[in-house]
Amino acid sequence: RRKRMRLTSNERVEKGMVRYLYIIIDFSEAMNDRDLKPTRKLVTKEFLCGFIKEFFNQNPISQLGLIVAHDKQAKKITELAGNPNQQIKTLEETTEELLHDGGEFSLQNALKVAMGSLRHIPPYGSREILVIMGALSTCDPGDIHETIDNLKECKIRASVISLAAQTHVCHRLTEKNQWQLQRYSRQGKLQGYPNVPC
Repeated sequence: RRKRMRLTSNERVEKGMVRYLYIIIDFSEAMNDRDLKPTRKLVTKEFLCGFIKEFFNQNPISQLGLIVAHDKQAKKITELAGNPNQQIKTLEETTEELLHDGGEFSLQNALKVAMGSLRHIPPYGSREILVIMGALSTCDPGDIHETIDNLKECKIRASVISLAAQTHVCHRLTEKNQWQLQRYSRQGKLQGYPNVPC
C-alpha cells in the first residue's frame, strides 16, 4: 500500500471538489546529481508519470499543468488540462530536451508563473501547487516572502518535495499556506506519492 501523509480534517481537499494543480519541477543543475539513480531529473520524471496517472484516476474532472524551472527562469510546458497522456508525453519530451541543462533554480519565478493562472480559478475549485526541488537555494529577482504572502491572499496552497534538504524558504512556503511540510527521499528512489493527496 502506498504511504500518504495524513492531513488534519480542516486541511483535507473536500471530496468532489474540482482541483487545479500546477507541478513545478526543478530542472536546475542540482537535478543532475546522481544520489538518485540514474539522476534526480530522470527519477523525478518517472515518479511524476506515475503521479499524474494516479491524480487523474482519483480526480477525473480536475486539471493539472506543468512548469519547469532552470537557468533562473520558469515556463509552463503544459496549461491546466485534464488529459494525462498529453501531460506525460510533454513531460517526457521536455526531460529529454533539457536532460543536460541546468543553471540555477528560481522558486519565486516559478511560483509567479503558477499564480498567474491559478488566481483566476473560480472559488469552487481548489488551487494547488506542488514543488519538486533538488536545489538547496533559490535565485530570485525580488522578495520571495512577498510572493508567498500573495499566494495566501489568492488562497493557493503549496506542497514541497525536497530531494536535498530542508530549506527555510520551503518551510515558510508550506507553513504560510497551511499545507504539508516537505518530504525527503534519500533511499535511492522516490516511493509512494507526494504530500499532495491524490
